[in-house]
Amino acid sequence: MHVPHRKKRRSKMANGVDFESFSDVLKHPIRRRIILALNASKSLTYMGLINAAEVANKGKFNYHLKLLADLIQKDDQGRYTLTEKGMLAAQFLQKFPEKNTPPTTLCMTDAALIGLACFPLVAANPFLWIGLLLQAQKMTAPFSVLMVDSHCSSNNFCSGHGVFVPRSIPR
Repeated sequence: MHVPHRKKRRSKMANGVDFESFSDVLKHPIRRRIILALNASKSLTYMGLINAAEVANKGKFNYHLKLLADLIQKDDQGRYTLTEKGMLAAQFLQKFPEKNTPPTTLCMTDAALIGLACFPLVAANPFLWIGLLLQAQKMTAPFSVLMVDSHCSSNNFCSGHGVFVPRSIPR
């Protein structure tokens, strides 16, 4: 049975705004501040906008302005305003504000519980044990070379020690 190839459906908002790229553009806090500042003031000069967005680096600010090209526009007087898509972005940002969750610190009992919960996972990991065994073999290799004495034969096998001796080891 032949199934026709389906194109991946992208989420669209009103006015043909691609929701995925829309959210990508609005991820950065500087771009969110620019959109919200223009929404509150309706129009701002370059310096007014840079001050409202609280950006000290003009190069960084210009970079974010370029990324917002579909959402903002510059009028004849050099003032920035929101486009129709920019107004939708502002509504989106107001409806879904950024969540500012403060970082939490772990107390000692929480850290101990996390460690105890992870211990069985680490202990049951075969790759961990294989790695430890390989590392242990690397560490014991120099000690087998130390057993080489002057009585070891020149044919690379020492019958007294039962080991192969590399030719590069002085005897």
